[in-house]
Amino acid sequence: MTEISFEALPLGEVMSASDAVVVAKRLEPFVQCNTLCVLPKGSQFEGKNAPPYYDPDDCENEEKSLLEKNFPPFISPYYQFEVLELLRVTGDEADFIGEGDTIKVLEAHWHHRFDAHKRYYLEGVRKSPLYAKYATSIEDVERYLSPLILMMRFNAENQCFELTTLRSYESLSCWREVGLSLAEAV
Repeated sequence: MTEISFEALPLGEVMSASDAVVVAKRLEPFVQCNTLCVLPKGSQFEGKNAPPYYDPDDCENEEKSLLEKNFPPFISPYYQFEVLELLRVTGDEADFIGEGDTIKVLEAHWHHRFDAHKRYYLEGVRKSPLYAKYATSIEDVERYLSPLILMMRFNAENQCFELTTLRSYESLSCWREVGLSLAEAV
């Protein structure tokens, strides 16, 4: 589809851009997915959107109208956590998060990825994105079982949080570094 590039952001910048910084533990099921349909209204595949899907690189499909093409849905994973401690919450976001709350956290940049997915399939636009990414000490969050520090933005449209950047989480063993950046971000 496209080539994705990443811009590494230092911890201080990630903290400054975050609406909420919390200590949280994962809940099971940890990873869940939202499936978002990208079919245009009136598509012959509405209600039966299953493979095989349209391939924009397949020349045989070019003669079909948008309503005759079966576009794959966009899969957006999210993570479930229990908030153990609020380290910093800015503005009105405090109304949406508290200690002991269960929160759903979307991946960073999911709305840009969703838009790119729709534009690729519906308009044939191939755009190479640049996403912000934090160099966390946690190698694989899906296998990480200890509580961790989450750096998040509030997504007002969906009334939930999303990671501030890709991989904007950190282990508690890095608390000293996070605490210093948190003090600088205030």
